[in-house]
Amino acid sequence: LEETVRELQGNIQHVEHTNKQLMAKINNVNEDMSYRFAQMDKSSSVKDSLKSIKEYISMIESGKLKDARSGLLDYIKYKKGNAKGIAYYWLGKSYMEEGAYKDAGTYFLKSYKYYPVNEKAPESLLGLAVSLRYLDKKNRACSILKRLSVEYPNRTDEKKEISQGEYSALKCK
Repeated sequence: LEETVRELQGNIQHVEHTNKQLMAKINNVNEDMSYRFAQMDKSSSVKDSLKSIKEYISMIESGKLKDARSGLLDYIKYKKGNAKGIAYYWLGKSYMEEGAYKDAGTYFLKSYKYYPVNEKAPESLLGLAVSLRYLDKKNRACSILKRLSVEYPNRTDEKKEISQGEYSALKCK
């Protein structure tokens, strides 16, 4: 009988230890879920506070480049679809305003590469070519301008004239 009691006490201790471990895991899961829900709420409030692309364009045009960039980066982070390509284009444009051609080229390339059917994709290629020209990468700029003509033959006459002017300025062959 004593041996059975000891065996049962051992089993009870084992069950109590296992129960403590499970409770600790449950507490960890609860803490993790609370944190994740708080992050979702924060993310949701950021999404709700995002301005439209037009508002960021106005900021760029009025010289508020850093504020516009910050907003556009949030826009890219939280929005979906081809509008991200437009946001990348305007980021590139904002860097062109300051003469930061390498950064401008990076964002123009992202606009075209990741969102080739967005409405600013042809202008992104043109912006990339101009950036490359200012970075003394004329051969690459010329190949981008050729790609622009092939991939977007239906762009407006005004856009065609601008790209032709760049092509001539670069003396592309």
